[in-house]
Amino acid sequence: MSLLLFERTDNKVECYLRGLLWNDLQLTPDEVVNAFPDSPKSKLGIARFKANCCIRGTPLNGQKVSTEAVVEAFPDSTEGKERLALFKAHCCLKKMPLHGQEVSTEAVVEAFPNTPKGKLEMALFKAQCCLKELLLHGRQVSPEAVIEAFPDSPEGKLEKAIFKAQCYLREPPPHGWRPSLKAVLETFPDTPEGKLELAFFKQGCCLRGLPLGNRVLPHMVTWAFRNSPASQLEIARFIGQCCLRRIPFRGQQLRTGDVLSAFPNSAKGKLAMAHFKAACCLRQPPLTGQEITPDDVVRDYTAAKAILALVRFKAECCLNGLPLNRQAISADEVGRDYERGGWLAERDDFYIRLKWKKSQLNNNHLA
Repeated sequence: MSLLLFERTDNKVECYLRGLLWNDLQLTPDEVVNAFPDSPKSKLGIARFKANCCIRGTPLNGQKVSTEAVVEAFPDSTEGKERLALFKAHCCLKKMPLHGQEVSTEAVVEAFPNTPKGKLEMALFKAQCCLKELLLHGRQVSPEAVIEAFPDSPEGKLEKAIFKAQCYLREPPPHGWRPSLKAVLETFPDTPEGKLELAFFKQGCCLRGLPLGNRVLPHMVTWAFRNSPASQLEIARFIGQCCLRRIPFRGQQLRTGDVLSAFPNSAKGKLAMAHFKAACCLRQPPLTGQEITPDDVVRDYTAAKAILALVRFKAECCLNGLPLNRQAISADEVGRDYERGGWLAERDDFYIRLKWKKSQLNNNHLA
């Protein structure tokens, strides 16, 4: 019975964090946190959920979740310490104060326990410090230092390959260091996960126009994804990017209908297709092919039960003056939708963008 309760609660947490309906109901943060069974095992789950609420600016029991409250909520266990270190890393990178002070990079590194997962997450944090040019112990973190920090484990080897790929694709490269193409390609492990990440690397090269020995053409990327898990969905997402960027596929310009027919008939496939339709709808000038209206996108997000994605799309329609059901979308309606889900940080960001949009229109009118 206890296991069933945990599975039910985990499902609620996942639905809320992904902005999806649960059993056709929109959950509130309080309903999620109150769903955890009364047991010691729930302590870590509650702490992790509180951390997400803190990061998103989502209130619990009518109050903002402070960084201090999150730190106190994590249990004194191995996994608790690992998760606490990850939260401190987020606070450091996003400049969220803890006890009235910024969390230093040194404090984050010291927080990671000496466990396999702790070592891997610390290396990933150092990678972020390198890419963002943050100081650690008063010095820049070099790409070479990051590479040395990754543990010699299957997970460590995969993340090392991903970091090298990031350095290769980044412009300008971090600290002026770009690995050789050979060094990147040889690092990817010959595993299903490695093949998938290699396909993503080839995708990055194609979309950025970077050579991979020779020019990387879109059909080469689709072949790379065919050798990996989740191939059909990733291929559809990729050709969607080609369509949006007007990159020819086998010498021909992709039409919206070509992309729509590529998405798999699964829950993830339907949601990804809705995201593509939203991007097409907001695209100016419009793409070649099937016309996609805001009402089409709303129907797809509703069918996918993706309530947060729907609110975000309505916000974009409001900012861009696109009507729904032939009526303008008011800012108050969007704001209420964000508040209903507890997404207050996104609501505040929407109002800031709305204010900036109005000031731009006023300036253009005065000019």
